[in-house]
Formats: sequence, C-alpha cells, structure tokens
Amino acid sequence: TTSTGAQKSPHHGNNHDLSIAIEEMEKANYFSFVMLINMLHSTNPRLLANITFLMPRDKPLSRSNIIQQDSISDFLLRHSIPSPLLFEHLNLIPNGSIVPSSLPHYTLKITNGGRLNYFLNNVKIISRNICSLGSIKCHGIDGILPSPSAINDDSPRDNHTSPFISCPSSHNNSEHDSPHDNSEHDSPLNNS
Repeated sequence: TTSTGAQKSPHHGNNHDLSIAIEEMEKANYFSFVMLINMLHSTNPRLLANITFLMPRDKPLSRSNIIQQDSISDFLLRHSIPSPLLFEHLNLIPNGSIVPSSLPHYTLKITNGGRLNYFLNNVKIISRNICSLGSIKCHGIDGILPSPSAINDDSPRDNHTSPFISCPSSHNNSEHDSPHDNSEHDSPLNNS
C-alpha cells in the first residue's frame, strides 16, 4: 500500500531541483507531464537535475495511447535533453544541428526558424522557459516526439548514434580552436 502523500508527488522530498521544476510545470498547467514523472516507481538519476524537459501539452498526452507503464522512463528520456538549456541557449544552436536526447541513440534535429518557429524533430516549441529556477529547465511543445521506431526519414541511421552540438560562438575565438595553432605560430620564432 502507498500513502496518499506518495501518490500525490513521491519525488517532492527526494530532490530539490525536481520539486522546483514540478511546481513550475503545475503552475503552467502541464499536469499530465507531472503525472508521468510521479508514476515512475524509481526515478532515473538522469531525470533529477541538469536536464531540459520538452513537455507536450495535456491534450495530446491524454489522447495518446503510446505511453505504457513500462515505457514511461523512455518517454521522459526521449522528451529531454541532458543539459539545462533555457530557450536563449537553445536558440544559439544552428539550424540543422543534431543534439542528443537523454534517451541513448535518440537525437533531436533542430529546425531553428527563430523565436517563434523553433522545432525539434518537427515538433514546435510553443512555451519557452516554463521551468527556469533550478538546474531543470523545461519548454512546452506542440506535440509528442516520435518514438525511435516511428522515425521514418531518409537520413543514414548512423546520424542518430553520434550526436554533437555545434554553437556558432565556439568558432569565434581562435585562441581556443586548437592548441596546434599556437604551436605553429611559435615554431617560426624558434627557427629564426
């Protein structure tokens, strides 16, 4: 038997950042997503901190039958990025980039059309920075990200196993690009 406190929100006492995020989700009316987090019997450590959740609205979640008890963890991992990213950080990722989700071997393709047209695997971010206080960030999305078995694209499968994040600002500072650049510049001085 479980206590009514555990049924209401078993994770509130377990992790401060998750508690803060759940409160922010509830304030924004993402109750179904909160329910999924609370349904996990044991929380995957990857869901406790330093993560960004991509939360479908309640209506698509309630109409969906894709969530089974044994796949709730996979659903939450698929709908998250293993780094806390406010929308301002996501928006720096160039169009066409591929970023990892928290689910191994499942990646998210960025279609960055600006603040009002930002998509992850063709699902639009509709509510930015719902969770912003702790190490867990979250954004509302306009649909459910397709399961790995439902992805049907023409790209090679190995694009889904070697994710990378590329930010335009990482190429602006030449002294951090490569340690070999500095040694090449020192080399002619040593020879003269």
